[in-house]
Amino acid sequence: MKQPETTPVKTQESNKKNSPNWLLLIGWGLSILFLAATLWMQKQNEELETAIKASASQNEILKGELANLENQLIESSTISNIVRSKEFQASTLIGNQAVAPQAFAKVYLNKKEKFAYIDIKGLPAPPEGKVYQLWSLKMDPFSATNIDVLTESNRSGTEIHKIENFLSTEPLCITLEPLGGSEMPTMSQIYVLNAM
Repeated sequence: MKQPETTPVKTQESNKKNSPNWLLLIGWGLSILFLAATLWMQKQNEELETAIKASASQNEILKGELANLENQLIESSTISNIVRSKEFQASTLIGNQAVAPQAFAKVYLNKKEKFAYIDIKGLPAPPEGKVYQLWSLKMDPFSATNIDVLTESNRSGTEIHKIENFLSTEPLCITLEPLGGSEMPTMSQIYVLNAM
């Protein structure tokens, strides 16, 4: 006799083996999503840190520029006060027609405080390896006294040089000399001169 065909009954256990585990798949998907979000946030954080560093660097540059501008404002105010002050006697050194006819310089002498400011904005920039030197001249008998070598170190941000212990009432001149200055003025290189 033939036995009836029987179909095996699928139990829940056999269904679990053949069907995907949805909880496991969801867990893996969430893990990948979390990892991607973490990497994206880390990249955004690095970009923000770079931007903050750039802003801080720019801020430092701007602070330096602001300090420089504040110093220039103070210097300009000081110069303005000097020019307008009754305590300073102003004198113009005019250009030597043979060497620099358009050149000029100004001396602001404070006899009471015994110092002067020399404004050499009207002189051309000295060539490489040369400096301007300020002299006091005595005519009879002729002699020249070095007052100062006008270098970058004794000048403010403008073309103004401060000379301490300055009381000269004799004629002044400014010559172009080799770097470091000279013991005697190079007469052919007198750029400006005056009579005090």
